[in-house]
Amino acid sequence: MLKEILSCAEKERWATGHFNASELDQMRAIDYCEEKYYHISMESRQAIEQKIKEIVQKIVNEYQPEKIILFGSWAWGTPQQDSDVDLFIVKKSGKGPLKMMQEVYRILFGKGIPADIIVYTPEQTEKRLKLGDPFLKKVFMSGKTLYAKK
Repeated sequence: MLKEILSCAEKERWATGHFNASELDQMRAIDYCEEKYYHISMESRQAIEQKIKEIVQKIVNEYQPEKIILFGSWAWGTPQQDSDVDLFIVKKSGKGPLKMMQEVYRILFGKGIPADIIVYTPEQTEKRLKLGDPFLKKVFMSGKTLYAKK
């Protein structure tokens, strides 16, 4: 099994689809390497929030999701200097969750903000909510909807 913290090179290979690992290991590799991609730690909270708006707009324009929800420390008002941006995305697709995440990471590659991205189809989301998934319940109850398709 891979180490939980992967090198930048390993993360780049995963983000570009050239990473051979188990599904679980790929799930652990979704955050980008701080030393290469995180150069905003000293910027103000407002500047980071502006970057969040920019990446959401880029995802909306290039990926056409149904919904984008911000969760985690940025949504709950408790970000730290090294906090990443956590986004839950709902997207109609016939692809699996890992393939959909890779597509979003390609869009965000090199944008200067570390992000954890989770992408589910509407059907996957509905099924997990009906099953009482505590993580998804928290995302939908406490997260901030940044985009919802009309």
